[in-house]
Amino acid sequence: MTKIYTPLVTAQIDNDKYVSLHQPFGFNSDVVKENKLKWLWRPPEPWNSQFPEQDGDVWAPTGFTFDFESIPKLLRGPTGENRRGGTGHDIACRRGVMETSQAVVLVCPGMTKSIAADIYFEIMEYCDSIDQERFKTWVPKPLVRFQEWIRRETKSNFVRFWPGDFFQKHALDATCKEIVGIDCDPYVDASKTVIVRTEIDAGMTGATSDIIGGN
Repeated sequence: MTKIYTPLVTAQIDNDKYVSLHQPFGFNSDVVKENKLKWLWRPPEPWNSQFPEQDGDVWAPTGFTFDFESIPKLLRGPTGENRRGGTGHDIACRRGVMETSQAVVLVCPGMTKSIAADIYFEIMEYCDSIDQERFKTWVPKPLVRFQEWIRRETKSNFVRFWPGDFFQKHALDATCKEIVGIDCDPYVDASKTVIVRTEIDAGMTGATSDIIGGN
């Protein structure tokens, strides 16, 4: 089962759905290990030392811009929301990282739309397994677990088979401008804090900088 390394710390980009990470987000995925994949991007310090590299690790950098769960609200309503699951799925769906040469380097060779959906499922399953509040109801535990399984299957298969072009449409370090059309959070004074594109070295071993402080 997956293991989440870091808190999900985000900032709202608009008043609708887009957010960006304010620190790297990482997790360890059994699905990535079972498919013998390797995620090539590692976070900068102190996260790189705090979480030594293991098979199955998946990371996204500060400034990663996404929309949690992209499935329609009509479907999300009766099946619940899982922001960590949506984040993991959005990370897995990115095609690679833009180096300073502007050449795209695949961040996880061999990743597919179906594998990304399986990662979505496993994170939802992990979150369900540690949420004991779900049993504080009159509904019998077996029925609660069955409902959770139906929700996970419905949501993961929706993104697995949806014909949209979201899979590998953007790079892992795509900017807010590229994804949302605006420069980061328009409600924050840009001269104070600017989240910039993460610079990746040739070996994709880590980032040189995530946040640049202003005046």
